[in-house]
Amino acid sequence: MNSHTQSGIHLEYDTTTDTYQTFFDPADNISLSSLVVLATAEVIGADLQTVCQIPLAGFITSEALNALFATPPTDNDTAAHVTFQYLSCEVMIQGDGHIIITPPVKSN
Repeated sequence: MNSHTQSGIHLEYDTTTDTYQTFFDPADNISLSSLVVLATAEVIGADLQTVCQIPLAGFITSEALNALFATPPTDNDTAAHVTFQYLSCEVMIQGDGHIIITPPVKSN
């Protein structure tokens, strides 16, 4: 995996799956929905002004997403996950806090 950090978001790129990964910790000073927006913007190379014109709420309810993952995971939470489309990417959030973003397929 390759690692890079921009905008304060740490992303790992997995060359074998062509996905980007980051981690959400409820103890951090950022909401899950904000982290998803920032990380996805970074994956597609969009600036925040552009991304803010396409709010996450149009794809999934931010408050519900934040509430689902508001507490640290337990051993039983590892299989839980939610998957949705945002900014042409597939975003999967796993119960253990891992966020996996699959970028859109590039056309030739």
